[in-house]
Amino acid sequence: MNNRDQTANGVGVFPFIRKYFNLNNRFAFDLTGELGYEHSWGTNYTVGDGYESTANRFEASIRPGISYFVSDHIALNAQLGDIFYQHTSRKVNGDLDTRYNSLVASLQMEQFYFGINFFL
Repeated sequence: MNNRDQTANGVGVFPFIRKYFNLNNRFAFDLTGELGYEHSWGTNYTVGDGYESTANRFEASIRPGISYFVSDHIALNAQLGDIFYQHTSRKVNGDLDTRYNSLVASLQMEQFYFGINFFL
């Protein structure tokens, strides 16, 4: 019998602000800035004695996009890629295991976002 026990939990907050640059009365280029924090914790007892871990992640990003205003109150928005800085630190069984910083510029399709925005 193979005995496996694994859990993963997390909580985070990622507020953003968006600035529009009008191209005409219907289209606008936009930049979205985001600052975020996430705390996660979990256990993994799938091998050996197992371990407990916690991690903290801080992130700042900028995403370019374009918006089409269907009306004064509704816009369709598409964003592709982002530039972000990320700092992560992870502890395993209470001891610092990993700490890293990364600066990434990405135009991959996994970074494609499409949305509908409502304005009051």
